[in-house]
Amino acid sequence: MTSATDIRESLSRFLESEIQVEQTGDRIGVLTPAEYPDGEGVVVWVTDRGDGRLEVSDLGAADARLAPLGPGARAMAPIAAGICRRLDVSFEGGVVVTRVAFDRVAEACWRVAQAVTAIAEAQTYHRRQQPKEATFVAAVSAELRRRRLRVQTEVELQGASQHPYVASVYLPATETVIEPISGEQAWNKAAAVYVEFGDLKNANGYTTVAVLDDLNNEVDERVPNLLAQVSDVTRWSDRDEWLNVIAHRQRFS
Repeated sequence: MTSATDIRESLSRFLESEIQVEQTGDRIGVLTPAEYPDGEGVVVWVTDRGDGRLEVSDLGAADARLAPLGPGARAMAPIAAGICRRLDVSFEGGVVVTRVAFDRVAEACWRVAQAVTAIAEAQTYHRRQQPKEATFVAAVSAELRRRRLRVQTEVELQGASQHPYVASVYLPATETVIEPISGEQAWNKAAAVYVEFGDLKNANGYTTVAVLDDLNNEVDERVPNLLAQVSDVTRWSDRDEWLNVIAHRQRFS
């Protein structure tokens, strides 16, 4: 009968066979069992700082490999930082890094590798805005600023699940999150916003607003039906009415 000891020993042999460690100049490279989405192994680098601590990092490999093909560094940075915080490492200038004493170096190598893998996976799922979507986001932001409202774009917010989201438009004075819905794949965008808004509303009661582009696109009625469960839903053709409501809220907040 197979015992827990048998499984432990088999697992240890497998992990040992998957890990390679080599000295390269003043750094030590550690090939881990973790993998990028394309199947290539994740390598972390260990550098002796000379002060009794070791620096463990990916030297920016994940950011350099994937950012050009994904949504871009600006959009990914807050997501990467959130992933690193959960794994007790840091995201500094595109580099996943932590600094530890020798007795914690093995754990640090694994945590950095986990963070790198999670960031790489997040980039494959984070959807780049299409030109029409980006134009609509800019139009919504411009209308808000025209009413002298303080507007931020691409702001990281954390949901009740601790998952980070990048809000397209955010009004900090009233903690209002606005997601413009446009483009040919509005349903896909709406489905992602549904998850985002549901999680954010349970975090600290953010006000959530979905704005549907009904001037350049025919609105799929499934979209407002879905989003009405987690947000106020309005249409771009009615913008004067709902923008005035938002401006009123901010003046009296």
